[in-house]
Amino acid sequence: MFFFYRILTSLFFPFLIVYFFLRIFFKKETFNSFIQKIFINHNTRNFSKLFWFHGSSIGEVKSVFPLIKYYLKKKSDLNILITSSTLSSKKIIDIEFSGNKRVIHKFLPLDTIFHSKKFLKYWKPKAVFFIDSEIWPNFISKIKSKKIPLILLNGRTTEKTFKRWKSFSNFHKKIFSSFDLCIASSEISKQKFLILGIKNVKYFGNLKFIFDETVQKGTAEKRVNDGRKCWLAASTHEGEEEMCLQVHELIKIKYPDILTIIIPRHIDRVKKLESKLKKFNNNVEITGDHNFIDTKSEILIVNIFGVLPKFYKNLDNVFMGKSMIKKLVGEGGQNPLEAIQMGCKVYHGPYVYNFKEIYDFLKKNNMSKEINNSQDLAYEIINNFQNPAKTPSSIESIGKDILNKTLKELDSFL
Repeated sequence: MFFFYRILTSLFFPFLIVYFFLRIFFKKETFNSFIQKIFINHNTRNFSKLFWFHGSSIGEVKSVFPLIKYYLKKKSDLNILITSSTLSSKKIIDIEFSGNKRVIHKFLPLDTIFHSKKFLKYWKPKAVFFIDSEIWPNFISKIKSKKIPLILLNGRTTEKTFKRWKSFSNFHKKIFSSFDLCIASSEISKQKFLILGIKNVKYFGNLKFIFDETVQKGTAEKRVNDGRKCWLAASTHEGEEEMCLQVHELIKIKYPDILTIIIPRHIDRVKKLESKLKKFNNNVEITGDHNFIDTKSEILIVNIFGVLPKFYKNLDNVFMGKSMIKKLVGEGGQNPLEAIQMGCKVYHGPYVYNFKEIYDFLKKNNMSKEINNSQDLAYEIINNFQNPAKTPSSIESIGKDILNKTLKELDSFL
């Protein structure tokens, strides 16, 4: 099976080039990301020691920011390469490590024999960390052949993916046995990875419980602290904003000056979203870097990356998106922990499979609430306006414990 995978990835390479050009046309890629994904490299490597972290998108790379900062502080001669696959993740990384010349971001090249060999020959990492469910067979095989330590961080596999891997027994054994260490994101994933063939699997808790104490906290007070009642719909997907509009109208009956803030997961949808919401005769404002909000605005749409923590810090009620769309069953949900760590009460729909263990923990500790429709959400927000909930302080200590155990394990391994 591995032989066929290698052949197929090489044969499909020309078609992927066409696919990437289409993505550039639809603004899903840039020419720069395209060049990096086919690994046309123009850099000059001028350092000796490098750790490589790879995560697909925003959630994955953010979960390891505290670990990266730890290694940057501990090892003055160490450089960090972060690879990812999405344009949004690059923006978050650029914001977080702005001005730090020891942190380099690149887009992950295609998983072909040629690209994996060329990439590793150039960067020569001393250790490789794949995050979450990032499994790239050609890269993994080449890393193993070079005897580079390979670690799966916050490892996660869905039931669907697990069954798919199991159906290719020889293939999955070759791939997963190549990992020297896996730090799983849940007890369930730990057991699945042991079955798949990773011999050294640990579980200390989901890395997303770790609170990044260096996260920027700043100017959101000027945005929302004008005496008005307000709530936030975070990381929304298409189809969820209509529900948010219904919630807005229901809350407006009791609080006529209510401000609804919407931060869509993909900000390229902002203009389309503005047009849609204005059809319902609401005063809609789009905000970017500026702090001023028109007092007549009823709905604020945020079109800038990296500001969620600022809003979380100053709001009590947050609806987490990607949780109300039925077609996303099996992959629904967004990470709610950053909002929880900032003291918010989190509301979500029934489709949170990706973070089920986290939401189960939050529900048990009365930190989140599942809602099924706009009436449920409006009721809960109004109730919390009148009786504000307090987030237990234990959430931060849980994150610190997970971080300390993870770093201790990695230090002893590396």
